[in-house]
Amino acid sequence: SILLPSLPAASEADTSVSGDHSSCPTRHPPELVTNDHHSACCYGNAPPPRRVVVVGADGRTGREVVRELLTVGVGVRAAVRNPKRAGGLRQQGVEIALLDVTGSTDDIASSLKGADGIICCLGFRPTYIPSEDQRLAQEIDNLGVCRLVDAAVLTDVPRFVLVSSLLTNAPQDDPSYRALNMLGGVLDAKHASEVYLAASPLAYTIVRPGVFAADAQGEVRLAPEDTITSSTGPSARRSLSNPAAPSSCTSPLAGGSSRGGALCAASRAQVARVCVSALFQPAACRRTVEMFSVAGGAALGDSEMWQLSLR
Repeated sequence: SILLPSLPAASEADTSVSGDHSSCPTRHPPELVTNDHHSACCYGNAPPPRRVVVVGADGRTGREVVRELLTVGVGVRAAVRNPKRAGGLRQQGVEIALLDVTGSTDDIASSLKGADGIICCLGFRPTYIPSEDQRLAQEIDNLGVCRLVDAAVLTDVPRFVLVSSLLTNAPQDDPSYRALNMLGGVLDAKHASEVYLAASPLAYTIVRPGVFAADAQGEVRLAPEDTITSSTGPSARRSLSNPAAPSSCTSPLAGGSSRGGALCAASRAQVARVCVSALFQPAACRRTVEMFSVAGGAALGDSEMWQLSLR
């Protein structure tokens, strides 16, 4: 079966923190809590974010992120490339900012001033013209995100959550990786921006979802970076840090079931919940995690969900 990981379309279509590490922000309501499990927490004593820029806020995933932020009482600046697509966002009472990641770092930075968090939901929309897809993947998923990282550093926006994709660092002989990377080398482009973000001084979280499903396919689970390295097949390997975590998952588009009942799917609302909770959970700080769903699994709170991802 072929896994079809998330490819959030570009915004016009879907488009160092220091201090005492003994306490970190939590989510409901945002407040400081003792951190006993993640000694490398990089949030320090910084206050919880009060205004978050959602880049690609006019896309389907971005709109869910805006909704989730408003639900938890965080101020939102919706950053969009095309103001004509921002009407529904204005009706929600959020601040609108124009932002084009193909522009200069200084121009991007002007849309970030005064914010204390960023959630990036960008990704190119495939044209299925190989040369054009390659250009768009590099310009948006790689260089565009890198410019956004530079702008965040320039404006001292400390927290950065990036929506990426499963399989960005999968074995190159994996059939699903090869099939998806044919779309302009998008997985390579996304991985390049992941590496760039991880090398920055920002308190980052990289979230790798799989298929965007219309409805939840089960309860969300998070696995450490590079746990899920295949959709199916013997090339899959298990995480040494968490033997119970699946090394492969099944796309709901392909049918069937994978080992452990793991599905490479989540609703956009579930992705939004993970992204927003990452701003407040100590276990999310300077981490890359992979999302999968377990049908019939127990519902977890944000703290438990993130703590389990450390194992």
